[in-house]
Amino acid sequence: MKKKYLFFFSLLVIVISLTGCSPLGRMKKITEYNHLSSDDKRLVTIVFRNARSTGVVGGGGQTLDVDMKIKNNTKKAIRFDSSKVRVTAGGPPMKSAYNKKFVLVPGASKTLTSIFPRLPGQMTVGAGYFYYDQKKYKMTYTYLLFNGHVTSKNLFDVVAQEINGKGKR
Repeated sequence: MKKKYLFFFSLLVIVISLTGCSPLGRMKKITEYNHLSSDDKRLVTIVFRNARSTGVVGGGGQTLDVDMKIKNNTKKAIRFDSSKVRVTAGGPPMKSAYNKKFVLVPGASKTLTSIFPRLPGQMTVGAGYFYYDQKKYKMTYTYLLFNGHVTSKNLFDVVAQEINGKGKR
């Protein structure tokens, strides 16, 4: 009889310790990325990186293979749906090649390789931006992506704002 109680007590301890050790298990609420406050969105670092050139499209110039890295610097767990990431530069928006949802706990990061596998290079030399779900949720401007990478901090860059019609002229 003692062995039976010991077994159940041990099992209970294991279950409680496993669920209590998970950072996600301690999070009471998960916030959708587009429902974050402006202050919290500034704490989420997003980097789009020109990983590699993928050749020439119809003589119109190079295409870029773009990776995205997102890091949660907030104190909240964030749900992110990679299928809602878009890029636009005057023409119709281009959709992400991913269709994954994931949760980022505070301090966590995730890299999405080839989120835009054949992004026309011309979309990265002037006005344009990456956004989440709706155009009002801008993540970063595309300006200068062809040189290497752009981050969410460039939303506050005066030159990028002027190119995108947001700055003082």
